[in-house]
Amino acid sequence: MLKFLEQRVLFSIARGFFWLLVIATIAAASLAGHSLWTQYENTKTKIVTQSEVVASLKADSLKPAASLPEDSSDPAVEPKKEDVENGLTIPSIVNIAASYPSTRNVLDTWLTGLSPGDRQPFLDGLAASVSDIKLGPDGSRVGEQNGQKIAERMNKFRDLQIAAFQSRDRAQGVLQGQYLYIAVGVASVVAIIALLSLVLVLLAIERNTRTAPIRSA
Repeated sequence: MLKFLEQRVLFSIARGFFWLLVIATIAAASLAGHSLWTQYENTKTKIVTQSEVVASLKADSLKPAASLPEDSSDPAVEPKKEDVENGLTIPSIVNIAASYPSTRNVLDTWLTGLSPGDRQPFLDGLAASVSDIKLGPDGSRVGEQNGQKIAERMNKFRDLQIAAFQSRDRAQGVLQGQYLYIAVGVASVVAIIALLSLVLVLLAIERNTRTAPIRSA
């Protein structure tokens, strides 16, 4: 009788611990899924909008020591010899703004520093950042004032967009690390659940096949 009670108590404890582990695993999986989804959203390519560029320029103008953004690339570094614009659709406003050879070299240097998949979104965002600035009467050139405004907008867009690309790349690295940790965690939990399931099965078999007490005549 005492042995039967011990087995029953042990079985109940094991079963309770099993369900507790299952519930904890489901809760942990939900939290991990939410965390992964948040990180996944951060890995999407974000293109800086025109309003963000304008707001950043306004914020810069309020700083006492602010100066116009400039290209941070080394002027002595020449763009790669291959045609970095090959296969890309250059928006008309960007073509007009980069009509001078020196400006074209700056644009090609910017594109060279980007991965091939980021180049077209970069150009489209670059054009969108200055889409509200009117061109000259003939549509082929910009006035001096508008030209300066376009240069400021494009330089600022470049700074903000490069920062956005870098933030995305960091998020992708973090996400890959989380995948590894979660995979190890899931494998460990599955192994523990399988072991507890085996223990429960063995205890159930032992309880159901125990020798019945012999009744006296």
